[in-house]
Amino acid sequence: MPGAGRYGGRCAASSGVWETHRLLLGGMPRLNAGLWEFPVSTVRLAGWNCPVAGGAYFRLLPLWVTRRPIDRINAEGRPAVLYLHPWEMDPGEPDVPGAPLPARARHPLNLGRTEARLRSLLGERAFGPLCEVFAAELGQG
Repeated sequence: MPGAGRYGGRCAASSGVWETHRLLLGGMPRLNAGLWEFPVSTVRLAGWNCPVAGGAYFRLLPLWVTRRPIDRINAEGRPAVLYLHPWEMDPGEPDVPGAPLPARARHPLNLGRTEARLRSLLGERAFGPLCEVFAAELGQG
């Protein structure tokens, strides 16, 4: 997050759901750095806030595992926050030296399919930049 403001960003998504799941109930905090943090969307499942729209969840699981929760979140009148790292759309992404074995095994999986999956999802639903979707909450709308 510290680099986002340095490069002109005003808001960013976070994948730290397990640490910040309490934020989903209490709203979005304003960070001291002048940025807003938007945790990845979750749905409540068996008493847990389960991340559903981004990163490895999006890349590794069937697309319906992302579609259904997005529909559920939208039906509640809330926008879903989807995030991906740029490397997740690069089939030529190199291995991460020194990473633990589970991470090295998971890292390259489905990199060649992520962009097509994202294009499919974007073609089915309305999406927009965080700063536009949450303009009212950011005091810009």
